[in-house]
Amino acid sequence: MNYLTIRPNGDNSVGWTTFGSGSYHYDRVNEVTEDDSNGVSCVIASAYGEIYSDYFNIQNHSAESGTISGVTIYAIYQTTYGTDYGTPTEINLYCNGYNTNIFDGRYSGSKKDTGIWAMSVNPATGVAWTWTNIDDIVCGIQGEPGLRDKGKAGVDYDIIYCYQFFAIVAYGAAVPTLFMMHG
Repeated sequence: MNYLTIRPNGDNSVGWTTFGSGSYHYDRVNEVTEDDSNGVSCVIASAYGEIYSDYFNIQNHSAESGTISGVTIYAIYQTTYGTDYGTPTEINLYCNGYNTNIFDGRYSGSKKDTGIWAMSVNPATGVAWTWTNIDDIVCGIQGEPGLRDKGKAGVDYDIIYCYQFFAIVAYGAAVPTLFMMHG
């Protein structure tokens, strides 16, 4: 089995706000190594009752070929304040018009989490992925900050940060393991 990591290379549709260096949204989350432990560069969803969406164009494959086994989307995110009661924060991963929930909780605190969505078929077609599908893929992250305990840190809603976003394409045949038997 071979693996291709693909990253955002352009903004498709943006609704989050930005923090840190970079000119666009995609260039804040497309790095190879997540290095924004202090919020140096990220996208932010930060108002209760609003659903924020950042959708990215993803780089095309180059010379890869063979049958695609699946695509897995990853997002490194954080909910900074959380909420002990009230409306939960919701975070979804998006791909080609469909999404799946990766976080629906009342508190995650200051630690970062990894959202993962593994898809053996293209959610838009319901059949196996093709390399044309990979080149046309639009994916991203959606967030709806939850209402939290008023008075803490002067903010009454959760704040969601997304630090890194990428997808991994699994393709090609698995390499068989050969055993030799001696008699």
